[in-house]
Amino acid sequence: MGAARSCAEKPWCLSPHACDRDGQTHLDLVTAIPSHGQCGTFDEEIIEVECPAGAIFPETLQNLRLLDRHFLVFCGTSNLVALRWVLRFGASPSTHDTNSTTGLHVACRSGSCSVVLELLRHRPALDRADVAGWTPLHVAARMSRCSIVVLLLKAGAPAWVRNSHGELPSDMCLDGATHAAFASFQEYLLSGSRGSQAAAAAWNFYWDRPEADDSEAPLPTPFFTPQQPMANLRSQKEAVVVGTRIFNAQPGYGIAFIRAAGLVHDYPRSSSKFLYQEGIDRQAVGYFLGQTFSMCETLRLAFFSRCEFWGTGVISALVEARVGFDWPDDLQQISRITYAIAINWWTCHEEGQPSGAQVPVGLDEVQGVDLKTDIGTAEALQHLMLSVLCLHHHLYERRYDMDFDAWKSLQQSTVSTSDAIPDELLYKIWCIVRKSPIAQLSVPGLTGERSVSLEGKLGIEQMPTPAQAQTQTPQVPWLAGFPSLQGWLNISTPGLDGDVKGRLWASVCLGLLFFSLSPSAAAPEAFVCLSGVFPSWEGEVILLEKWRSFDGKSETASPMDSFVTGALLKPDGSWKECSFWRVELGLMQADDPKLWLNWLGSMDKTRSWV
Repeated sequence: MGAARSCAEKPWCLSPHACDRDGQTHLDLVTAIPSHGQCGTFDEEIIEVECPAGAIFPETLQNLRLLDRHFLVFCGTSNLVALRWVLRFGASPSTHDTNSTTGLHVACRSGSCSVVLELLRHRPALDRADVAGWTPLHVAARMSRCSIVVLLLKAGAPAWVRNSHGELPSDMCLDGATHAAFASFQEYLLSGSRGSQAAAAAWNFYWDRPEADDSEAPLPTPFFTPQQPMANLRSQKEAVVVGTRIFNAQPGYGIAFIRAAGLVHDYPRSSSKFLYQEGIDRQAVGYFLGQTFSMCETLRLAFFSRCEFWGTGVISALVEARVGFDWPDDLQQISRITYAIAINWWTCHEEGQPSGAQVPVGLDEVQGVDLKTDIGTAEALQHLMLSVLCLHHHLYERRYDMDFDAWKSLQQSTVSTSDAIPDELLYKIWCIVRKSPIAQLSVPGLTGERSVSLEGKLGIEQMPTPAQAQTQTPQVPWLAGFPSLQGWLNISTPGLDGDVKGRLWASVCLGLLFFSLSPSAAAPEAFVCLSGVFPSWEGEVILLEKWRSFDGKSETASPMDSFVTGALLKPDGSWKECSFWRVELGLMQADDPKLWLNWLGSMDKTRSWV
């Protein structure tokens, strides 16, 4: 599949005078901001599709209906329950992306036999090839999915179809077991009814599978590396308000800001605590927690570790977890959130009853240790939690009835009955949900299109046109009501090999110099900490330097480690430190240099002059 050029491949992102903390990556303050340099964007001109091999990508799914996108994504997981619900909600089992990759292609790549068996029930076209001529059997053979190769051959998948490179599925085997399966199948057909589907269905192949490990897979522990903040605003109430406003508008930038500005200790539990405070938009919390960013995965586990899950059942655990956020209107995001809830629930019940914890009462459902024994694994618990939310949506938002047998069939495995969930457990859940709606389980937009207002929360603010800029409010929304100085500035970070300039909206407040794309931007793109920074007037520009000059006489040399430091905020909740020898601020003709110098200099009680 195509690739996106990294920042290292883009010359306009390189600047010899600005480097990160470890000195490896050089960034320019202006070109690093997305609308100027387009760092990390997907370059449509260099997309070269050769062999998707069952892989799907956001750009190949974008023209599909929401439910069809969900269908292809869940085909690549082991979440059979979610796949069945998506099909019940109206997804097409024959859908494919722009590379002609079908759900069966995707399932053959991921290797879930239960998902493949479920898809085979819908009688897919087994000879359907993608843009590279690969059938699902090609994908399974290439990925060494011997069990799935056997399933496909028994179902009648053509073994003699060649891809665009002239390769048969058997030519693509990378392991001995899969190669032996093809050889056995060919020998069986040649010795009996040549090529008939009945003969294929009667064929069997056995091989020595690796013995399964009886122990449970370890629960996830995401890796997190803390960063030293650029400032220490932890005790400033105004900074907390600013961080809250930024998060509510664009959650990723908000998380990046509270970390870089020192509003929280830079570890996941402290950041998650910030999301519980008053004033935080619960809808924004749910939307950000459901994203695929690595920061979101870490925050999800930390966020729900604060919940009191001991002794709860499936429904009561969902109600308990729902206190600090609202469900997003996206099934994939909900799946990620319920996974974090299930992991925390499971961890809580493995560690034993906390001191002082009491078993909750109220709902007649299987709870606590009994639920853990009946359900078997944290993954099965997550699947059941997601199914409960889908059942509630089906009954009360879509207003369709569902009897117990239909609900039970959605939870059944296609592979074996040894891990089946007890009927009593399922029946109690079904009765509770069917009795009356539960506000904490409501997800009104689960099967519809995503809200436009939420879609922009992770987007990048675009640079306004000159006509728009003249009519926009002269104050950024996250600083409304706070004393600040704001205006358009021509930003330059001059270096040895050139001078990169750009026009940004600057705001001075809280001891920070914020940079955004416009005065109406929902969040800042970067900020510079003014502590220890000395501003001076150089005739046409204000010069920001870390080292100071006195009475107009400059020091002979600045310390090698004395840089003006800035934080580049990113929509995934991370931030990047940039260091500069100096920053030049070019004022507009109507601006008063003394006013800007006073604001910039007063932040650290340093001298400034014209």
